[in-house]
Amino acid sequence: MSASLRAVVVGTLAVLLRLSREGMVLRALAWPGLLAAVALVGTASVVAAFGGREQIEPHVALSAEEVAIMGPSLDEVGLTVRLDPDPTTAVQEGRAERAAWREGEGWVLSARDAGVHSLRAEMVLREEAGASWRPVVAPEPPAGKAATAQAGRMGALVAVLFVLYGVVMGAGLAWRDRGEGVVEASLPLPVPAWTHGASRVLGLGIALGGGLWLTILLLHGLIGMERPSAWAGHGALGAAVSAAVGLATTGGAGAQKKGFSAGLSRAMVLVAGLLGLGFGLPWVGAWLPVASLAAAGAGPWSPVADVVVVLLSALSLAACAGWWGRHHGGLGR
Repeated sequence: MSASLRAVVVGTLAVLLRLSREGMVLRALAWPGLLAAVALVGTASVVAAFGGREQIEPHVALSAEEVAIMGPSLDEVGLTVRLDPDPTTAVQEGRAERAAWREGEGWVLSARDAGVHSLRAEMVLREEAGASWRPVVAPEPPAGKAATAQAGRMGALVAVLFVLYGVVMGAGLAWRDRGEGVVEASLPLPVPAWTHGASRVLGLGIALGGGLWLTILLLHGLIGMERPSAWAGHGALGAAVSAAVGLATTGGAGAQKKGFSAGLSRAMVLVAGLLGLGFGLPWVGAWLPVASLAAAGAGPWSPVADVVVVLLSALSLAACAGWWGRHHGGLGR
């Protein structure tokens, strides 16, 4: 192993050790997963306690005589039958969401809303009455598929949060190391200057990527998620690149004179611009780090685009390490 590679490995471990001692960093990495888990468990508990099946199941109230006529047809479209002694007043008095009864040669449907379940009930009643027309309602997608898609959107939000973490943590690490003399103390070491930037970029990338992977796996284990590895992978690359941007903007030439807020704001604008590019022009953003997260809403990632994103991410990290070494972390030497 060459001296430069050993320096990068040792420096990366040192950065990880320092981050593990920071309570604020640990809370920031753990908080999204814990908050999501508590929210999901709390929601499930409330639904289990106050939202039983009788309240949420779509139904139609019928009299005992009419159950034999309409029961099987309603069951075929996903509506259960609820026996009621007087369906004509069931909806008005709050005993049912919708009710049906015979009136002469036809049927009457009473409903609290004109939603999809009421349309299905109307479809069945019109067919039974031999009406000249009836509405046709498309079948709903499987509940499991809808839940995994929604969980995927939650994973996207968590990944974007970690990308923003990367900007703040990268800028903060560069500014603090320079202010506390860590950067100046490392200059006499007999290793290339770029290794100091590389160790910081890799350390932040590993910390952010590990925290994001654990959070995504937790969400996937609780509710199931669409493309969990893709969200975690693109999010980890985006977080590492955003950390590199934060390091570069606060560790470049003249950064010490411009102040911390100037470098942080430039990094935030750049990262937000990439996210906006991915959202507005997904066919372009799908090929760029950070932007690929926002572009994923327009469709699944392309394998070729994935390879390009990985290569561009590696180039961005290498460029940050070289920039840091050239300007010695903002000391201007």
